[in-house]
Amino acid sequence: MPMTHFDRIDAVFLQHACDILADTEHGLSGGVIVKVTAAHALDHLPQHQRLPHPTYPFQAANKRAALFDNLRMFDGPHQVQLLLQLCDHARNKPENLAQRQQLKLRILRDYSGFAPAPSGSDGLAPEIVDETRHWLDPFPECRKLFDEALRKRAIGVLERNLLDDLRLALELLVKRILGNDKSLEHQLAGIAALATARGGSPEIGNLMHRAADYFGKYQNSYIKHSDAVKAHEVDFVIEWAVMLMRHLLRLQAAGAVPAAPDWPPRP
Repeated sequence: MPMTHFDRIDAVFLQHACDILADTEHGLSGGVIVKVTAAHALDHLPQHQRLPHPTYPFQAANKRAALFDNLRMFDGPHQVQLLLQLCDHARNKPENLAQRQQLKLRILRDYSGFAPAPSGSDGLAPEIVDETRHWLDPFPECRKLFDEALRKRAIGVLERNLLDDLRLALELLVKRILGNDKSLEHQLAGIAALATARGGSPEIGNLMHRAADYFGKYQNSYIKHSDAVKAHEVDFVIEWAVMLMRHLLRLQAAGAVPAAPDWPPRP
């Protein structure tokens, strides 16, 4: 069955991506463009379909045109896969790093249906991540933000952007469970009280209070204000948020209700 324009990236956006990735001065070389797209075609195009430019040098006005022609042969998911691969190619020059990062963000925003599925692979335990996503189903706004954070991690999008999504997912979850509209910084007593409801230990209440408190402080120090995210800490911060969300979801499923907003509990 022939592909329709609904199966692929819009031609205007695709041209914009090619203008960045195959820029005359700072983009990838014609040889790299042909090598990457031709290798992908071997695995993902039927034998009767050939790329317009399978070898280099090619018959095209310039490398932007050659890249555009080759990308048009693939369906949407493979176009996204190739664009992300080209964005992260080792032969890219640092001068267009910011443009490539913004391009990845736009791909995720406008073509999320073609983007890789959220996953806990490559460092995060997939069974824990997938289970957390399932538990978030009753909270679709939170689930959407959590999935977006994982997708951004999967394609190497700006760490600040994905951790913003993660913070908002946690904050929205706490609001829904505690039934108010307070910011995370003003939910600490409620989180701790929820953790000690139905016989929960004060030690766990204290841990949840401190974990949420420091999570908010980390966000304010490194993300919200100074944009100073440390790349090697990103997975730890994701796991930190997952730990908080999972226990809150367990408590909510068990019907726990905080007896009082005060913390620590009165003797």
